[in-house]
Amino acid sequence: MLINDALDYLEMEDYDKAALVYREIKLSYEDANAYVRKQVYDESYGLCNKLDLKYATHLLERIDSYISSQDRNAALLELEKLVGTYEKMDEQYKDQIGARFQEIYSKIKSLNK
Repeated sequence: MLINDALDYLEMEDYDKAALVYREIKLSYEDANAYVRKQVYDESYGLCNKLDLKYATHLLERIDSYISSQDRNAALLELEKLVGTYEKMDEQYKDQIGARFQEIYSKIKSLNK
C-alpha cells in the first residue's frame, strides 16, 4: 500500500512526499521478516529507481541552468550529486537519461576551456 502511495505522489510530481513515503517503506522493510521482505523487495527496488530517476532529471535541469548562467562551481557541485545518483540506478533507468547525462557532462567540460 505504501509503495502505491509513493508512486501516486510521483505521478502527481510531488517528489518530496514520495521520498518521505519511501523512507517509511525502508524503515518498515528493515524491521520486517524474511517473507514480507521477499514480497516487497522488487516493488521497493523499482520505486527507489523511479525516485532516483526523478531526482536525476531534476539535477540535470539545475545543472543546465547553472551552465547557462556560467556558474561552473554550482554546476560541478550538482554534477557530483548526479553522478552518485546515476551510478546506483538500474541500467533500465540509466538508459532513460544517459544521452542527457552525456550532453550535460560535455557542456561542463566545455566550460573549462
